[in-house]
Amino acid sequence: MNFTNIELFKNLSEWDFGGSYHDLHNDFDCIALRLESRILKLIFKERSEKPTMFSLDCENTELTRLDIEVAGLCGTLTLDNFHRGRFEAEGQLITENCGRGYFYLEFYEGPFMEFWCEQVSLNIIHNTSLEIA
Repeated sequence: MNFTNIELFKNLSEWDFGGSYHDLHNDFDCIALRLESRILKLIFKERSEKPTMFSLDCENTELTRLDIEVAGLCGTLTLDNFHRGRFEAEGQLITENCGRGYFYLEFYEGPFMEFWCEQVSLNIIHNTSLEIA
């Protein structure tokens, strides 16, 4: 979904995917974060007997802020807040820059990041034996 189609401050932790509802905050754990070739990938695994895995992909990403306390990281993270917002530059609130929107992503355990990105998509991972490390 192109950032221009994402409503400001809309909660992006809930998705209707293929006719079924998925709540990344309440039903999934974030088990990996990757930034490669300007694509930020968050890998989520469902908390169930037969877990579904999703990759939340943010394309053409430019990180502007990242706050992670490594000592507190072990196990999984719970997505708390993910939305498109505004960025303050030279006293002005802006919503887009160079064809990208500004996003805020926060985890319940404390880590957070802010970034510009062009597009956000949720993709099912069919190979549940995916190598995460």
